[in-house]
Amino acid sequence: MRFVHIFRLIFLIFIPLFSQNDEIKIQTLDSTQIKLSLDSLLNKQNSIRIEYHLKSYDTRNHISSYKIKDSGKVADSLILICDNYFNDRIIKQILQPFENILIGEQYSIPSQDLSEKYYFINKLPSFKYRLFGEQNLAALLFLKPDFNSSLTGAFSFSKINNQFDFIGELDIDIENFSGNAEQLKFFWKKNKDISQKIKLKTFYPHVLGSEIGALFQYDFENYNAFYTKREKKIMLHTFFPILNNFKVGYLKGKILSTQSGQESGYENGDFLAISLNSELDTRNDRLLPFSGKYFKFMVDGGVDEKAMYFKTNFEYQLFLHVLRNTYTKIQTVSHTIHYLDQPVPKSRYFKLGGSSSLRGVDEESLLKTQFHILTLEFIQQQKRTLQIKSFIDLGLDRVANFKENLYGYGFGIKNVNDKIIFSIDYSLSSRRLESGKIHFKWSARL
Repeated sequence: MRFVHIFRLIFLIFIPLFSQNDEIKIQTLDSTQIKLSLDSLLNKQNSIRIEYHLKSYDTRNHISSYKIKDSGKVADSLILICDNYFNDRIIKQILQPFENILIGEQYSIPSQDLSEKYYFINKLPSFKYRLFGEQNLAALLFLKPDFNSSLTGAFSFSKINNQFDFIGELDIDIENFSGNAEQLKFFWKKNKDISQKIKLKTFYPHVLGSEIGALFQYDFENYNAFYTKREKKIMLHTFFPILNNFKVGYLKGKILSTQSGQESGYENGDFLAISLNSELDTRNDRLLPFSGKYFKFMVDGGVDEKAMYFKTNFEYQLFLHVLRNTYTKIQTVSHTIHYLDQPVPKSRYFKLGGSSSLRGVDEESLLKTQFHILTLEFIQQQKRTLQIKSFIDLGLDRVANFKENLYGYGFGIKNVNDKIIFSIDYSLSSRRLESGKIHFKWSARL
């Protein structure tokens, strides 16, 4: 006599039950009550193949003893259910980790890996099971992808030397437009002068249905008529639980200085490097996160003309719940570049300042070979349509150099609905307390 859990819901009948490791005792000999009691136990189990085998019964004390056995079961079919369209090759890659493993708690590890591997999975998948035929079992994987195709614009105003400074940005992100979970990005930035930046980026997590992904990136910069820089990057991508989302590839760039740039100390450059990148994102939302963390570490090593150089970028974000509708964001960003046998060329310096780095400081007004920014941000009513935040950014040109630092601080208001996110930030800096900067940003879902 045995009872096997299939898929059904039976209300719990309160019969005294006593469990001892791999044995269960039921204080009744009535077959109907025993069946209801065992079914209620089966509904609470994570394993689909738990069985209860009759071991003994006591007619005097009206006790039935059953031995618990978990025979395990591998799904005969895996079915992905979600609202977004995926090509069959992508579906196969998503379901592949669940092949040949037992249904139940064993699914938790590959589920967590999926969330860490794919940028569009913020919530762990859920599962249901169905019988088809007489003996075949199907596992249904329910997934809610979080694709964020959007059009974003930003601009800021500040007054410098009795003149208004204007910065404008445009960012277009398109995701999963062909069902391959790909990302396409176009970014453009320009100030009132002739300085501008253009970035084109595309990422495919699975090339031709393989486990290898690919990233292609092109960057162009024209800096104050001093020089132009072009950089191309190609990287291969894969996922390892230890190395997270890991990319390896190479980049090649060229810097051409103008006459005025050379007179100002900007030199020509022709550089080539190997690039390594590790990234982990467990935030609950990429646009409006209030929990989880984000980690990114990149290393470039190569040659510029005949000089060897190393460049590192590090970013870490942590979101925590403080009290009721108040959340905090803790962030650290660190960028360094170092040449082994010569000073770092001025054209390779990092540009610091502005809404994307050190708020309150004039846009790209600081040139550094290394910098570190610590950010503390408090967000109120994060889950509602209106959000209020306050922030402080602390900038250091060397780690733990708190004597020579620069900080920006301010507050902002953000309005959120299903289609548009609009925000206004006002920021000041320790460099110019009498003059603030206003940042406007809007993002529309496509």
